[in-house]
Amino acid sequence: MSSKLHVALVAVGTFNPPTNAHLRIFELAKDHLHKLGSFSVLGGIISPVHDAYGKKDLAPAVHRLEMCQRSVSSSSWISVSDWEVTRPGWSRTRTTLNFYESYLNSLLSSNEIPPMWASHIVGSAKEEEAEKLNVKLVCGADLLESFAIPNLWLDEDIDHIVGHHGMVVISRAGSCPEKFIYDSDALTQNKNNIFLVTEWITNEISSTKIRRALQRKESVKYLIQDSVIDYVNENRLLKPKPQLNKTSQILVAYGGTRIPIAGVCSLNCRHKGIINKKFSFFVVDTHLNPILGYKASAEMGFVKVASPISSISTKKSVQKKPIPKEFDDVFAGIGKLPGKVEIHVEKNAIPFINPVWRIPFASNERVKSELERLEKLDIIERVVAPTEWVNSIVAVEKSDGSLRLCLDPRELNKSIQKPYYPMPTFEDIAAKMHGHNKFSKLDATSGYLMLALTEKSSLVTTFNTPFGSVLIEKCHECSIFATFEKLEINGDVERLVGNLDEFQYNNKVNHGVLGGTFDSIHVGHKLLLSEAPLRCSNSLTVGITDGSMIEGKTLFELIRPVNERIEYVKKFLKLIAPSLCTKIVPIYDPFGPSISDPNLEWIVVSNETLKEGQRVNEKRLQKGLSPLKLHRISLIEDTNKELGDEDKMSSSSLRKKKLGNRIKPFQMSDNVPIYQHVIGLTGGIASGQSAIAKRLENLGAGIVECDTFGHRAYLPGT
Repeated sequence: MSSKLHVALVAVGTFNPPTNAHLRIFELAKDHLHKLGSFSVLGGIISPVHDAYGKKDLAPAVHRLEMCQRSVSSSSWISVSDWEVTRPGWSRTRTTLNFYESYLNSLLSSNEIPPMWASHIVGSAKEEEAEKLNVKLVCGADLLESFAIPNLWLDEDIDHIVGHHGMVVISRAGSCPEKFIYDSDALTQNKNNIFLVTEWITNEISSTKIRRALQRKESVKYLIQDSVIDYVNENRLLKPKPQLNKTSQILVAYGGTRIPIAGVCSLNCRHKGIINKKFSFFVVDTHLNPILGYKASAEMGFVKVASPISSISTKKSVQKKPIPKEFDDVFAGIGKLPGKVEIHVEKNAIPFINPVWRIPFASNERVKSELERLEKLDIIERVVAPTEWVNSIVAVEKSDGSLRLCLDPRELNKSIQKPYYPMPTFEDIAAKMHGHNKFSKLDATSGYLMLALTEKSSLVTTFNTPFGSVLIEKCHECSIFATFEKLEINGDVERLVGNLDEFQYNNKVNHGVLGGTFDSIHVGHKLLLSEAPLRCSNSLTVGITDGSMIEGKTLFELIRPVNERIEYVKKFLKLIAPSLCTKIVPIYDPFGPSISDPNLEWIVVSNETLKEGQRVNEKRLQKGLSPLKLHRISLIEDTNKELGDEDKMSSSSLRKKKLGNRIKPFQMSDNVPIYQHVIGLTGGIASGQSAIAKRLENLGAGIVECDTFGHRAYLPGT
């Protein structure tokens, strides 16, 4: 056994991007410690910081990890760890160093298969029969000098990092770390644990300068690895920054809220590598989904304006019948349904007068023509006398190019007594269609305008326009669907009235949440995730369980790393709901953000997690937050289950099947003699061999590591 102190070197930072200088400090530190004669460096670890570190221009962790992996691809002893980036948040340097030292030492005393980033260190330690190793921080002199910046470091963290772990500091040109150590009492006290290495070859490479050069499209060859340069260009990580120009324009949201504008910039937009156009974009100082205007969308080919079809050519000639002319009493105008509708306003309601919504100048004549058309059809009429309620209107362009005038009765709706009428579900309508084989589809065009209002009700639906106030005589109020549905139609024709859009959207919420392990993504997971775009109109938070939350699951050792599971869920949601804002985070307790986010309104639960959903609401009520709506889904039956499997489709069953030989519960049998047994376990990395061995050991079995035993049997002198 070696008498030297076994060391693993750890470098922390953003590595945005990793440079050759980052790799160089490992080599310098290793050479220096080996020359001292009392240290044996087993390996080096690059540990990129979490995205929550919040540094300006920080590339996402998934990209920084890949760039680091490419940088060390030619190194035999430096590896990249994803431990920091998969944590729920940013980790202090002290916490990071403690983890690596504790975890690596635990691997030395166990048969657990180490992760890829630790395999070289653990293998080297076992070859040298190391009983313990020490983790040291390797860094530049600028990190050492940052200890003096007020409120940046905790004093106890500095004492622990320097006193317990130790530092190998590589000085840059012009720096004087010796003087800095001398000026600090804390560092002077532990100066024997600070190893200063002078880099005599001038090296001023920094990630900041590399990013600036890449943004300016300047060459950085031989400063960072070619594979990293290729990755940056392929993923467009460091694009040139557009110039932001000031503007006097004002943006106003739907609710009247003013949106702060940071400026206007021009960007080149490409689509499918063919269309390349330049557009002006407003940059706003708030988190909003990007919006591309109609004109730009049409020019880029995202929106196609279809020309009306004037003729149809088929193998069999089609003779159009002049049906509208033959039944002109049915097709002329809009029509009127019998009776009048009364809108009941709360007695204590406070009338509200909305301001006139501005209409684009180019649409003025079209809006005016539409108002005149509705007036001629006796749907609206002008009003001169003042009214207590005045609503706004919005002009919306339809797919055929015509305008639809939409009333905005938000304030009025708050004071209306809603009619209570059981709305038919899609299942109700489908059940009525059973047994029939001929159907007619009727498009009730302008159906709401067929409902006449009483004189009193028409006054509350007055709306203003740039051309003066107008009184609605028929109904255009958004809660009137129930009234329209319950009207009786004369005749013997069976009525099936439905509004599929209403079924899809009437239960939508703005912000939802769901959670799960999402390992070995199966149909059940996809159905669960597909609920989101049907229920959420704004954002969805997904919690991915990890840490102690998965340790009790069957064969948890085979569960994929949390960053892989997060990435898969992110890709799946992007595929099915590209416009939905998603936040996917690892969770280490049963609740995660579901009990802390005040914006959440809805949570998905299954029959077996219903109680957990109720516990979430209990926690929210304790914190003064509104309870969440519980949306319960059914579990998917596993049609390919085998003996011992769960009835439901689950990732646990899929992990068992990966092992080839199935794990089955032990059952006592008279045919099995009560003698000692030898059980041989075979399998490579990630086969589950170590997991099964651990289970047997917990049951009292003795474990013999045959690989190690076999190698030792052939050692000289044995």
